[in-house]
Amino acid sequence: MQGDDRPLKRLPDTVQATDKLPDGPEPVAVEVEYPSREELTRVVGSPEQALSTLLSTTLASADWVEVCHALGTLRQLTVHEPAALLEPHLSQLVPLVLKSVRSLRSSVTKTAILAVGDLFLSLGDALLALADVGGAAGPTTSLLGSLLLKAASSEKQFVLAADSVDPAALSALLLPYTEHKSPKVRGRTAIVLSLAQARVQDNTLRGIPVPSLLAASGRLLTDNTPEAREAAKKLLAHVRAAFEQTEAAGVAVPKAAEEGAPAPTPWEAYCRAQLPGSTALAVLRAQQ
Repeated sequence: MQGDDRPLKRLPDTVQATDKLPDGPEPVAVEVEYPSREELTRVVGSPEQALSTLLSTTLASADWVEVCHALGTLRQLTVHEPAALLEPHLSQLVPLVLKSVRSLRSSVTKTAILAVGDLFLSLGDALLALADVGGAAGPTTSLLGSLLLKAASSEKQFVLAADSVDPAALSALLLPYTEHKSPKVRGRTAIVLSLAQARVQDNTLRGIPVPSLLAASGRLLTDNTPEAREAAKKLLAHVRAAFEQTEAAGVAVPKAAEEGAPAPTPWEAYCRAQLPGSTALAVLRAQQ
């Protein structure tokens, strides 16, 4: 079979005007509202049925508008219904909310982050137990990790979390994120660690090893992120107070390096023993 020898049709050199309009329906403008916790009202109808619908269909919907409405309903249930309604279903709810937190659509993400804040306020430690599945190494399964990555829009929710859960448990989850590759994550981690430790009233770290938190504080103090460095200074004040109450008596203080020079304090000796030289120097300078 021979090829077609007909000449190709020449394309126009200029844009040709046309009166034909685009096909299809006009897009519908959607305005998403973000009510405060105080503005939320009760769900109309059965709370149990509303929760069942969330879990079975709407929170996993492909329609982003429906997902926003579902997250709003979840917020209503969280604020106005007993914790016993939601707690048995947290293992199902957390992955669904996490998916929305990670959404590329900002309206969905913002609504989901508001829902997380409400959940922390209402459920506290029950939610925290499921908030870091996979840890820092599993960003697709960790609600905490995803919130840290969404740092700019989730600051208020971190404050709520720090105020609503056991500070030692939260701090233990946050420690690995002080070494995260993202500067934004490290900075937000430092702030929340400082917030959590500020809630401890008895100058102890309540189960967190002083060396672990001191090492994290030292890393953050020498971080290239300004907010990490500023938060680390506040965190170090809590670490030092805890050290002086729980650890100082057991620290062997070496003699002064030179005759006539003052002997190091237990805190100075401890920092030099626990931290690399340059980090220890930065910590001691920050505490002067």
